[in-house]
Parts: sequence; C-alpha cells; structure tokens
Amino acid sequence: MEGEWKTVLEKTTLSTPDRDSNPDLPVLSSLVYCESSVLDYTATEAVPLKSSDSPDKYVAETFSMALVSRDRDTVLVLELKLLSEKLKSLKECSCSEGENEVNRKKNRYKDILPSRVKLSEYVGVPGSNYINANFIRGASGSPAYIASQGPLPHTVNDFWRMVVEWDVQVIVMACSVEEAGKHKCEKYWVDNENEEKEFGNVKIRLVKASVICPDYLVRTMLIKKVCQYHYVAWPDHGVPSKVRPLVDMVRKVRETQVSETVPVLVHCSAGCGRTGTICAIDYVWGLLRSGKLSKDFSLFKLVQSMRKQRIAMVQTKEQYILVHQAVRELFNDQLRVIESHPYENIDINGMPLLR
Repeated sequence: MEGEWKTVLEKTTLSTPDRDSNPDLPVLSSLVYCESSVLDYTATEAVPLKSSDSPDKYVAETFSMALVSRDRDTVLVLELKLLSEKLKSLKECSCSEGENEVNRKKNRYKDILPSRVKLSEYVGVPGSNYINANFIRGASGSPAYIASQGPLPHTVNDFWRMVVEWDVQVIVMACSVEEAGKHKCEKYWVDNENEEKEFGNVKIRLVKASVICPDYLVRTMLIKKVCQYHYVAWPDHGVPSKVRPLVDMVRKVRETQVSETVPVLVHCSAGCGRTGTICAIDYVWGLLRSGKLSKDFSLFKLVQSMRKQRIAMVQTKEQYILVHQAVRELFNDQLRVIESHPYENIDINGMPLLR
C-alpha cells in the first residue's frame, strides 16, 4: 500500500436538544475533528483544534476518514454543528405538510418531519397523499433512497401504497417491531411462506424468508417482487457490535438492485439515525462501484447534505463512527481486490473493477 496515512482526532462535548417527542434518539449537536497529513498506524494522540480555526479547513481526506478504528481507542470527531435548529433554516424543501393538523397523527415523532414523498390523492380525503418520508439523492445524483419512518398502525396501508406507487423493489429495515418494551414499527409483512395479507388495496404474499446470518434476514414478498432486508442486530440506544454484517448486507442490497433508477426504501423507527447510516454507507459503495470517488470527497459533507434532505440523518456520534468503520471495510475490500490483481480488472478509465 503506497503512502502513509495518519489521522488524529479529538473528542468534544455532546449536548441533547429538545427531544420531548423522541426521547429515545439523542441528537448530536457538536462534533469537531482535526487532521494531520496521512495515515500512520502508530498514531493515537489527538492534536487540539483551535476555536478560531475554520471547520472546513479540517475536512479529512477520504482514506484517512475511512480508516478510523474504535478498537484502537481512536475516536472520530467531526464538525457537525449544522444540526437540529441550526440546520432547519438550510433545508432544501419545506416540511410544512407534516405540520398540518390532518397529517400530524401520521408522524411517529413530532420533531421528525419530511419534505416529502407524495402519494396519489384520494378525492375528498384530506391528507391522503401524505406519508412521513423523504427522497435522498444517491451517488449518481438521482433520488436513490426513500428515507421513511417505520409505519404506524394507521399508516401501514400508506406505506405499501408508497412501495407500489414508487416502484420500490428493495426495502431495508433497521429496527425491530418492539425495542426495550416500546413499539418502534408496525409489522407490515407476514412470517409464513405463501401466507397472504391485505393492506388496504395491496395484497402481499411471502414467497421466501432466508436468514443470511444472525444479524439480518431477507424476505421476498410478492405484489410484484419486493425484497426486504431486515437488520435485526441493531440494538436500542446503540450500534451493531460488528460492522462486517452491515457492510455485507449493503453489498447484497446492490446485488438485488444494482440501479438507482428506482429508490431503495430504507427505514428504522424515526427514519433518520439508522436510516441515514445505511444510506451513507450505500452512497459510498455506489461511488466505489462506479469508480467516481473523487479525492476531495468527504463523509462530513455527505452527511451534511443528507441532513439538508431529511432532518437528523446519521443522528448520533456512535452512528457517525459506524459509517466511518463501514467505509473503512469497503476500502479494505477494494484494496484487497487491487492487490490481488495489480495488472488486470480495470475499466477503460483505468479504474479497478469490483467483484
């Protein structure tokens, strides 16, 4: 591997803004990081960041950010002050529809509002075209994801309407129905093969359920063919203990649906923290697959952009660190491909072809 990479990072404080409607999900309000040259595997000490320094000066290079390791007691700390109230003024789209009285009951948390994904409207039914979900741009620049809250008992029919109307082929679920005794998501699938269930005007049938590993399973359902990747090993108030199964799931999602011409529907309970984490990982995987990763790419700017599209995408420090750990895994996978085939497997632009 050419060159030395060195990342030095420093912890700062966390604060918890008003979370009255969503107390389970603390919001990260301030993270700052600093960077020194490129990676050196022996470096563990942090260099203080002066308060007068511009955060943009410290946007780490992609490889540096990708190789952060929590096991080595190196803590990733990035400037993310454009969060919560500060970021609301920068949203690219209005969230006013979510505040309308007819739609308020459809929001799982009153402080997580969409900008939004529209459904077809039922004549004479106010709010029938509303669901708490946002489009998120992918690596190609097109709307590659629908970031959605987990459906409520009275919105589960709308959830399936969204799947049908927006031609969703893959659903990624990153929560459990119940967590720590609290209802996090209405169950919108069936468990037994060939079992059918109707959700409004949509009838689904389970074709196959496969446990890929202890961390996640895949359900294939028929209305048209829809695959649900259900990550079951994401603990309440935490992150997965192992990053590899999460990375493998993201890769398998793109084996199921390679194209970004139709969106992948990603949801957790609120549709922001875990959802944003998965979207960010897949975004980077898309850049690597297509050979479009620029040398000035930064995860900080990616998450900042996603937060402008839906509030609180990648919500906690732990989730933000997890994104970096997952990207490190993707980079290491890529390096192994390059090192095993140093003179072959490149495209016409000289970029390595991924397996």
